[in-house]
Order: sequence, then structure tokens, then C-alpha cells
Amino acid sequence: MRERTARRGGEVPLPSGLRRRETTVQALCRGERRDCFQRQNKIAAGDYHSVFVSEEGRLMTCGTHSFRDNPQPILGHSELDDEDLQVIGGDSVLVVPRPVAGLADVRVRTVATGYAHTLAVSEAGAVYSFGLGQNGELGHGNEADQHTPRVIESLRGVRAVAASGGLEHSLVLSAAGEVYSFGAGDRGQIGHDPHSLFAPSRDWHQPQQEVTERLQLTPRVIDSLQGVRVVAVAAGAYHSLLLSEAQHVYSLGGGGATRRSSSRGRTSRFTGPQWTPQINEALRRVNVVAVSGGLFHSLVLSEQGHVYAFGNGSHGELGNGRDHNSTLYEFTSDGLQQINARIRAQQRALATTDAFGRHGYEGFRHSMTLADEAVPRFIESLGGVRVVGISAGGSMQTGGTGHSLVLSDEGEVYSFGCNGYGELGRNFDNESEELPTSVPHVVETLRGTRVVEIAAGGASSLAATDNGAAYGWGRSECTGLREQEWIL
Repeated sequence: MRERTARRGGEVPLPSGLRRRETTVQALCRGERRDCFQRQNKIAAGDYHSVFVSEEGRLMTCGTHSFRDNPQPILGHSELDDEDLQVIGGDSVLVVPRPVAGLADVRVRTVATGYAHTLAVSEAGAVYSFGLGQNGELGHGNEADQHTPRVIESLRGVRAVAASGGLEHSLVLSAAGEVYSFGAGDRGQIGHDPHSLFAPSRDWHQPQQEVTERLQLTPRVIDSLQGVRVVAVAAGAYHSLLLSEAQHVYSLGGGGATRRSSSRGRTSRFTGPQWTPQINEALRRVNVVAVSGGLFHSLVLSEQGHVYAFGNGSHGELGNGRDHNSTLYEFTSDGLQQINARIRAQQRALATTDAFGRHGYEGFRHSMTLADEAVPRFIESLGGVRVVGISAGGSMQTGGTGHSLVLSDEGEVYSFGCNGYGELGRNFDNESEELPTSVPHVVETLRGTRVVEIAAGGASSLAATDNGAAYGWGRSECTGLREQEWIL
């Protein structure tokens, strides 16, 4: 009965043995959990870079410095010597994390990355940003890139405690529980009325091209959340997740996919987005303590250590054990037609979408492949593991792939999803190691270490241990090597 209810979009089925009534111990620990909501991120991974915060609060970055001979603003360094760089696939890559000089006098509290930008929150509550900014995701009132860290002036007077970066948008959480959003908003991911957003001028090369982009160039409070105290934020590619103090998950953004060109070489246009934050009713009775947004999927962690996943699962990123030989569906003039196809690591599932999002990745009811989940589902294969950390990743640059990382209370890392660049950190005995896997497995190469934090990037992964070491693996443009270890 409970399973059928969930399929209709009702309450999520609770794992066996999960108590509905809060115990006295849980009630006494509620104050301590509030601090856990706003945990400090010391590592973060984008599509082309990795970011670290040392014990002294120094911000350090590594990754892609230039594409061929075209320097990029991604790393936040004003200049780099050639001896610091390594040529990988024709690109210049900084393979060893280097302190960002522009923040030498700033003690960083927590860090976040988007596709190709970084947000750093200082101990004093100031927010600094740098990287690609052509959609206003840096919050400086323009569409310019920023090669070195710059404080977001419009947030002066606001004490920030957390931040999160999406593909082209950013979220900042204040100590008062307010959410400031900025960047691309044409898919509803920043929670503002599209008519109130800035519309860039038409491309003079294509004067007849329809203007669909809507940008918020400076941080702006999400007014529709008035009266809701938010304690955690998570930006996915085109969607956002917000966790309230009442442990309700709000989601916004998304939309059905059509096609359009992009200045970054991607082709995706979303229609029918969710413009204002809505409570995910399926998670209303789950005591949520953490949320994470990936490319087209999301992860949710309960205080009992259970993980729920929803969205696009075509690469196994939901951990639901679905075979890659999935049944796909397509709307045609003759109705809903079934198609059999094999989903490879670099392929995207063939499916149409409705107004609530591609494969329901922001948590509304719509799913077109057997691997997808429109309603959050408990990951059964992790039922015997108490999870304390989650991270959802994915990259448009690799054909729309996604992967997930999970951290247990024993310091072990589990990975699942796409492994096209080795982002799962493990090899396979059958077929190619590049095939995705839909069942969580321990990253064996990290055994013997106690991991305390994880970060899933575009096609790379990071892990930090209790002895100050950081490990990186996956796409070489992010980590320098297939597998990398640093001492911070």
C-alpha cells in the first residue's frame, strides 16, 4: 500500500525499522543537528577545477588553466608559471593545488563550485566569487568573467553561512535563514518571476533569434520563502533544493527540454519551469538533514542515515540497481510507444519531459525510463550503511552524465553512476571500466583511510580524510591525473 501511494506521488515509503515517533534522545540532539545542516565544505569540484580549504582557512585550487592557448578565469590565479602547469590533452592544467593569492588575508569558512565558477564564504560572512560569469552567476552586476576573487558588494551587511553553485546560477544562505539567488533564471532555478529578470540583448550574428535567457545579475532574496527559515541550499544544473529548519525539502527550477544553441557549446532549452519553491510532499515525513543537486538528479539524506534519490537515472546515478538495458518511452502521434535501447556511459536516455522537469529531477512526478525516479526512493542497497554525507555530480560536457558519492559513518566512500572518466574511483572485471554502475560499491582504493568529506564534480570526485589529506580522481582536467593525492 505504501509503495503504491509513493508511485502516485504521496508519502515516501519508510525503510523497515524506521521509527515514526521521535525519541527523547533525538529531541535532545535536535539543536546539535541544526549545526550539521550548515556544515562547512572544505572541498568542492566543478567541471574543470577542484577547490580546497586548508586547516588555516586558505583557499587552494587546481585544474584547467587554459584551453589550448586560451587562458581561463576558472582557478582564481592572476598568473601561473609554465613550470606549474602540465599539458593534458592539449590543455594547460595546474596539477597541484595552489593557494589563491587574492584571498591570502581572508580566512575561508566554506566553499562551493558551479560549472566553472567558485563561491567562497569567509569566517566573517563575506562572499567572494570568481570564474566564468557570463550569466551573472558571480553576482557582481554584470556578465563578465572574474579572473581573481572579488567580494560580492551587494551582500555587504549580510552574514553568509553557506553557498552552492549550479551550472549557471548561484545560491547564498544567510545566518538569518534567507536565500539569495543570482545568475541564470530562465528555468526557474533561482526562484524569481521571469518578467523581473534582465534579458540580454539578441546576438547580432542572429538578430532573429528569440531571447529566452533571463538573468539576475546581483544576489536577490527569494521572496516567496518569506516565513521559511532555510538551513541548507543545493544548486543542481537547472534546479535548486532548499532545506528548511522544519526539515522540509523545497525544490524549484527545471522544465521540459527542447533545443537551442548556447555560447558554451551546449544545446538545451527548458520550458515550463517551476518558478517558485514548492515543498516535496513525498519527503514531508522524512527527517531530512542534507540535500545535494547533481546534473539531472538529486540526493537527500535523512537523520537516520538513509539516502533517497530521484531524477534521471540513465547512468545509474540513483543507485536503484536498474539494468542499463532500460525500457524507454516516447510520445508519438499514436500515443506512448515503447523503445528498447542500451544506455552507454556517454549516451543520454531518449525521453520526452513535462513541465515539471527532465525526468522529474527536481522531484516532481514524471519519469520516462525505468532507471529514472520522479518520486524520491530509498536506496535499498545502502540499507545496512549509516550514511553521513552525500554528493551528487554530473556534467553537460560529457553528454549529460551523472554520478553520486555517499559517505558512511565509518569513513568509507560508496560510488555509483557514470564512470566514463573514472569518477567512481574503481575498476570493473566485466566489460569496460567506463560503463556506468547502478549499485553503490565501496571505493576500495580509499580503504585504510578515514574519509570525512566527499565532493562529486562534473566528471571527477574528491575526498578529504581526517589526517588532512585530499584525494582526487576522474577527469584529468580537474585533478591533473587519473588518481591524485594531495596533502593540504
